[in-house]
Amino acid sequence: MFRHEVAASRRVVGFCTARVLDADVSGPLPYLVTEYVEGVRLDQAIAASGRLPATDLEGLAVGMAAALTAIHGAGVVHRDLKPSNVLLSYFGPKVIDFGIARALDASASTATGKLMGSPGWMAPEQFAQLPVTAAVDIFVWGSLVAYAGTGRRPFGQGTVVEVVHRIRHEPPDLEGLEDRLRELVEGCMAKQPERRPSAKAVLLELLGDHADPDPQASATQLLQQSWSPPAAAIQPPAPPPPTSRPRRRRRARRWLALLGLVAAVAAALLASQPDLPERWLSAQPEGPSVAATTRPAKVTAPARTPPLCELLGDLGVGGTLGGRPADRAFATAAGAAGGWLPEPAALPRALGGHQVQSGCTRTWARPAGPVVAALFQFPSRTDARAMRSQLRNALGERGVLPVRVPRVTGGELYLLEPGGGRGQLVMFACNERVLQIHVAASASAPDPLLVRLAQGANRRLHERTGCPL
Repeated sequence: MFRHEVAASRRVVGFCTARVLDADVSGPLPYLVTEYVEGVRLDQAIAASGRLPATDLEGLAVGMAAALTAIHGAGVVHRDLKPSNVLLSYFGPKVIDFGIARALDASASTATGKLMGSPGWMAPEQFAQLPVTAAVDIFVWGSLVAYAGTGRRPFGQGTVVEVVHRIRHEPPDLEGLEDRLRELVEGCMAKQPERRPSAKAVLLELLGDHADPDPQASATQLLQQSWSPPAAAIQPPAPPPPTSRPRRRRRARRWLALLGLVAAVAAALLASQPDLPERWLSAQPEGPSVAATTRPAKVTAPARTPPLCELLGDLGVGGTLGGRPADRAFATAAGAAGGWLPEPAALPRALGGHQVQSGCTRTWARPAGPVVAALFQFPSRTDARAMRSQLRNALGERGVLPVRVPRVTGGELYLLEPGGGRGQLVMFACNERVLQIHVAASASAPDPLLVRLAQGANRRLHERTGCPL
């Protein structure tokens, strides 16, 4: 079984699946290492918030169809699709767990008396000892889209026998799905496997006019523009284990012994010099008391730091940038700083086009040139990601293409000089916000300080707002 899982996983290459990083099936302890996917299980997301919004439902349908296109293209049937095997990550839905996947060219018959899969999320033919083909995954794709779009299991609750009977003989509950998607789901959930479309056909239907020339690339672009991942719950760190009582007692005994020693020394000193208190008091300066004559100093309250600049803080790098930064808050797109861009007007145009609500710029003066960080607030994650995409496209028109920033989710680094700009810029989206950091470096390679600032800022925003690392 494990050897089959490894072989199946290695053959699948797709951006909506968890990549295999390493595996060994011949050693004394076989292992499989896959990409870590930070996200929320589909069933947990539905339980917490109900059915998905329309744009996220479309992204889920496209992402799962793209994953199945890659899986089936590698000659594999997943066979255990279910809500807990679909993660809603920062980049889009990810299909995981090939625990019972089988190659299409291997014997795919269900063994007598055994069910391979999760009964509530299986196709009718899996209960009838018929050959299992890629069509079973298509049926469950429809079940999952219906579940995410309505918040209900398409064949209801009940005992395994009751649910299996409905899967085999009754139509699914699709009430609440919009017409176009409902029609596609109905076709995918046909009782006869030969009537169901292929994964690629489903993907092309979902993408429509945007499918050419490369459906996988088109799916990636659609998710980048419209996907809004659920905020991951940040678990507080575990409290430190309580200090043992014997240690507390030993510490208390040490303090009591020390206080006893001080008292003994004081008593000896007073015994040898009885007039010591009077001499000490007489040595104090005469005249009015300080409290009676000194006027209270006038205290000026420090200027309040704009909330978005408070989020920026020190960009997570401590005192590396040195000095006190200068903050400037603004409430309109025209107040954003972008003079270093090849087309400075591209920034306020992108901000205004996606309803920026507010922003703050924090600047550190440095001998090598200022470091400028800006955080922009939008009404939704969709607006934030769309603004980032618009500015990315504007830079691309000038020949400035992004470089991936390591260990920063969605981090993009731009060398601006080839396009007529100045310095280097990092940009990434964090929930309903977009962060930009600019340095004056003119090197032809990513500036190490800028990369470090991006990573530190990502960690800081993750700790304070829950955006993905």
